[in-house]
Amino acid sequence: MKQYTLLITLVLLLSVALLNSCGSKTVKETQQTPKPAKDTAKVQIDADAQIGTETGKWGPDSVETVKNYSLYREYYKQKMYADALPFWRYVYKNAPAARKTIYLNGVTMYETLAEQAKDSVTKQAYVDTMFMIYDQRIANFAEEGDVTTWKAVKLKNFRPWETAKYMELVKHAVAIQQEEADYFLLIPYFNDWLSQYNQKKIGKEKVLEQYNMLSDIIDFNLNNNTENADMYRQVKEVLDGAAAKLQTTTAASTSTASAASCADIKAAYEAQFKANPNDAELVKTLYSKLSRSNCKSDAFYSDVFLKLYQLEPTAQRAKLLAQQYADKGDNNTAQKYVLEAINLETDRAKQASLYMLMAGLERRKGNSLTATTASQARKYAKKATELRPGWGKPYIFIGDLYASSGKLCGPGTGWDSQVVAWAATDMWEKARDIDPDFAAEATQSINRYRQYYPKTSDGFMRGYANGQPYNIGCWIGTTTTIRLIND
Repeated sequence: MKQYTLLITLVLLLSVALLNSCGSKTVKETQQTPKPAKDTAKVQIDADAQIGTETGKWGPDSVETVKNYSLYREYYKQKMYADALPFWRYVYKNAPAARKTIYLNGVTMYETLAEQAKDSVTKQAYVDTMFMIYDQRIANFAEEGDVTTWKAVKLKNFRPWETAKYMELVKHAVAIQQEEADYFLLIPYFNDWLSQYNQKKIGKEKVLEQYNMLSDIIDFNLNNNTENADMYRQVKEVLDGAAAKLQTTTAASTSTASAASCADIKAAYEAQFKANPNDAELVKTLYSKLSRSNCKSDAFYSDVFLKLYQLEPTAQRAKLLAQQYADKGDNNTAQKYVLEAINLETDRAKQASLYMLMAGLERRKGNSLTATTASQARKYAKKATELRPGWGKPYIFIGDLYASSGKLCGPGTGWDSQVVAWAATDMWEKARDIDPDFAAEATQSINRYRQYYPKTSDGFMRGYANGQPYNIGCWIGTTTTIRLIND
């Protein structure tokens, strides 16, 4: 009876909502296509302000897809997975690019079914479906690094005997994620290289080269990933201990191979480095020694690392160089290296992350936000939405830009400065709608800025009412929906 009542209620609600839609458009699309409001001045809408589109994502029959999506979501929220799956399957088949939520929810449902299965054949069939959903998510929303990481975790949980496949996924995830690789991947990744060394398949130099790469990943996260910094620190201790046992003399110098301090390494190698700056083997040796001796704050390390990048450029090294210059407050040089990283990067999701880094660096230029920097930062964030559909972070960022524009679009108080909160809310709602990972942050921002909406009386004096469209000029240049609060 509970399920029947829920179904009838949902169908009635959907019927009312869909009466307001037009053709194959969704309810939300229709709401975002406003009619001219009373006395609204015509504003030229900036093309850069038009962020994203839903056209075609809901399949050939968007009305039916929206209905099935809403029904499956309601059952899913109540963990009534058996009831949710028929509706979910319709959306999965007919609108695979509609929402990333489809894939997140699908994995949860099939993983639960696998855990509850009473025989191994059924269990593994559900696991197969779960991995198929992961692959489809990559096809429609990129994020191959993140998804490959989850595939590795799930494979280890459900098929621990497939060690070779697990290591293949771990290596692939680290290769794609680079400095964004999760801490729990790093030790099994390094152990695999150690295993190859112990089997005499590779030399120590190759293992230490991998250690240097992992060391850069760890250092990046120690500086930028406060949530998991302690875990990366623990991994660093393990890897440092293993690498210390592999340190050997090099052809460059046998008497100083065991030098531990930065000063000793600099004294032993600086002259040789200046005389032979393009000697790749020497540069790699120095880089390895300086990394293992925690000399990354030393200027000599910066010189060596820059030369290593020039000799063997990679996207990861370009990003690390950008981080170094950003830490010094040199945003222009930092952006130069981010652009180089974008050109070197082949993974679309990683490129999107780099464009968001560009957007952040642009936003921080100067002492205060200007229309020029805000507009340019939005362009970078918009590029990120194109490269990584379904990612909420760019929309959160653009919403924050809009919310910070009160003094750019008005005197800082009053109507012209307050209406920017409407445009900001549009972006935060978009982030919440498409990406569960950013839903909480988006909701928090929406609730915080609602108090800054114009008052109902102010809107009445200007001839406006809730729900009408409104054109915002300034650098924002977009159409939003009027939201007034009671006096």
